[in-house]
Amino acid sequence: MKVAKQLIPVLLALGASGVIVGLAIAMGSYYYLAPGLPSADTIRDVKLQVPLRIYTRDGRLIEQFGERRRQPVPFELIPQRVSNAFLAAEDDRFYDHPGFDYQGIALSLIHI
Repeated sequence: MKVAKQLIPVLLALGASGVIVGLAIAMGSYYYLAPGLPSADTIRDVKLQVPLRIYTRDGRLIEQFGERRRQPVPFELIPQRVSNAFLAAEDDRFYDHPGFDYQGIALSLIHI
């Protein structure tokens, strides 16, 4: 019992030190990386690379030139089956967490 009473303050001190060191690392990482991060407005205004399209005079498409042929689609037009397939492959608890899946992160740390 004496050992347990002596061990509890040591464990609390180690835990508190770990939290302080973790916060210091997180803050230092943020201040180191923050100058190189883009602003939120830049991220919201996404300009997709669209191919060059050549049409005839009557409006028929002749050819497309470019590496990426993207066509943005509103979320409402994506079939539910496709959305479910992505969620099943990536994050089955997508609608149950606020953006960070703490349970999933904890499980991944356990499996490391």
